[in-house]
Amino acid sequence: MFKNFLSLILMLTASTAALASWDDHSFALVTSSTPAADFGVGSELAARRQRLDWRGKPRQLGDVRTAIGFTYAYTRYEYSNIASRNRDLHFLQIPIVAFGGSDRWRWQTRIVPGVATSSNVMKDPVNRLTLDDLYTTGEVLFQKQQQSGSCVFGITHDRRFGQSQTYPKLAWRGASDRFQWQIGAPDAWLDYQPRDGTTFSLGAGPAGMQWHTVRDDFASDFDYRVRRWDIRLDFRQKLFSRLAVTVFAGRGLDRRHRFQDRKSVV
Repeated sequence: MFKNFLSLILMLTASTAALASWDDHSFALVTSSTPAADFGVGSELAARRQRLDWRGKPRQLGDVRTAIGFTYAYTRYEYSNIASRNRDLHFLQIPIVAFGGSDRWRWQTRIVPGVATSSNVMKDPVNRLTLDDLYTTGEVLFQKQQQSGSCVFGITHDRRFGQSQTYPKLAWRGASDRFQWQIGAPDAWLDYQPRDGTTFSLGAGPAGMQWHTVRDDFASDFDYRVRRWDIRLDFRQKLFSRLAVTVFAGRGLDRRHRFQDRKSVV
């Protein structure tokens, strides 16, 4: 199904370091809600999501720094006038990162094994988990520093486009006294810091995912795929030296859901 929709999302984050950096350990709790939006003639779709992110402090191994993390997210899709029950979907990831370089060149590689499946599997993962529920993402990125900014390029493999896919990344990053920005593909963003501890961010990029879903009777399974593009405005306020809160609102464009209802694939 192909829809444009307006999503108003609130996020509450408690963290010990900015999640965009692996310079220190961090912990974040996120909750978001998308109100019911048009999902076809007479149909609506609403979504809720809770997420937990933890990143360990990097360790030095010779000239390379390494770190490990943990991510868990629960997503619930609620339908109106669609021949399908509401979906409860889970994913768990363990990012393993190594990075290094010099003042002019920096590199980062990331391997992220994980699980993406439905709730009836997560209720008894020891007996119900299969290889179809497992997946691995990863990327290799390089950053070359120049006088006017830096060039970032590399290769990524993940599910942000609604299924497992390998694609290139290319971007230009710059900064001034109060602004930082990235122009590139597939992500672009602009950060504005009017004063210390306060940041406004505007970003755009793909925000899809794929889960292996098993029917309640365990007689069949299918892949639940979501693809969309997000435009998001964030307000982040630092409360204490190691605590911050973020609130954001966004608009999702060209959202596509592919799943099996009781009659067919939609």
